[in-house]
Amino acid sequence: MLIIIQWNYQKEQHIGSVKVEAIRKTNHEIGLTKDQQHILYKTHYKSVYYSALYRVKDRNLAEDLTNDAFLLAFEKIHTLKNKDKFKSWICSIVSNLAKDYFKKYSRISLVDTIDDYTGEALNPEEEVLHKIVRDDIKEAILGLDHDYKNVIVLRYFHDLSYKAIARQLCLNDNTVKTRLRRAKGRLYSHLS
Repeated sequence: MLIIIQWNYQKEQHIGSVKVEAIRKTNHEIGLTKDQQHILYKTHYKSVYYSALYRVKDRNLAEDLTNDAFLLAFEKIHTLKNKDKFKSWICSIVSNLAKDYFKKYSRISLVDTIDDYTGEALNPEEEVLHKIVRDDIKEAILGLDHDYKNVIVLRYFHDLSYKAIARQLCLNDNTVKTRLRRAKGRLYSHLS
């Protein structure tokens, strides 16, 4: 008969400016008690929330992302090497969650978008030429890096402004303009 004994012992640590006693578990994981989690949550909630709100510009979504960030942080607290960096660490978690949210829910089917993009009615000969040009453009856009592809599609197929693209992709307005300029340059060199 095999008996496995798990040893728990108390170790005092400082996380951020909050003094907590962490319970060491098997596999060298550090767990926090509910009270300790509550203290960290209350201490850092506003900073994390405003960091999320800055990214997503939606109060409800910012609240959801903030709560998800705290859940993930408490689950992965054992990976935090410098406990004094808790606030910046959890703010980076919420920032990454916001980016992941936009990647997941803002996916654009490029092929469908380009295929659905139609102009005025054409005669059969013009339609064939139009299809050839459209296929060349589609191939050129698909050949772009992911970052350039996104801004081209959002700007020219979804008619979004620079600010809307920046907000959706969590970028600076000038970064969007630069990526558009570079993407157009690459498309021009590919198509000429």
